[in-house]
Amino acid sequence: MAWRNTSERWGALARFFHWAIVLMLIGQFIMAELAEDLPLGMEKIALLARHKSVGITILLLAVLRLGWRALNPTPRAPAGAPWEHALARGAHVALYGLLFAMPLSGWMMSSAKNYPVSWFNLLPLPNLVPVSESIYEFMHETHEVLATTLIIVAAAHVLGALRHHFIKRDDVLKRMLWAATGASLLLGASAAQTEAATAPAAGPTGATQTWRFQPTGSTLTFVFEQAGDRKSVV
Repeated sequence: MAWRNTSERWGALARFFHWAIVLMLIGQFIMAELAEDLPLGMEKIALLARHKSVGITILLLAVLRLGWRALNPTPRAPAGAPWEHALARGAHVALYGLLFAMPLSGWMMSSAKNYPVSWFNLLPLPNLVPVSESIYEFMHETHEVLATTLIIVAAAHVLGALRHHFIKRDDVLKRMLWAATGASLLLGASAAQTEAATAPAAGPTGATQTWRFQPTGSTLTFVFEQAGDRKSVV
């Protein structure tokens, strides 16, 4: 498994950053919805503290991912019209911007209310803005707008990847997936099954049966031979 990117495929570390951030973002939206429905109390405070800690983790991963991208080659762009490439670049810039803006706006929102921000209670973090109700209200509204924008941009990103996979039938989606190893294992299992299928086997009455697998024609021919009498069934 290659850690670095190539001109054909994203490396293992780039894929780790991508999917780790995706899973954390899904968790963030779930925690935000759960916290919204909870009454003010220790359970809500603990859930929001976890929400903020995961947000700081996403911010850190976004920094590392951007730095790793700068140090690695980028897989070649797929064939497409100039407007397609422009949309893809715009979506990537927007996603990176949102990965920075979302955690920072939440951090500033907490700072404006003088709510403590720490990374899983292990690393206390300083306030980014002075305590102010007006700043809190502005950052709260900004955080919600950014969240909605992230959902829209991420949905467009997913639809674009699916379009490449199912309509354009290129490798844009596959080169970010972890399926290459699994596909190789499946192909290996298929080859083993093919070898087993071509091996002679004894029939129920002791007759010899020869299995001939023909992938191109998608047919299976049974040849029975008993006492010099040979018959083929397709």
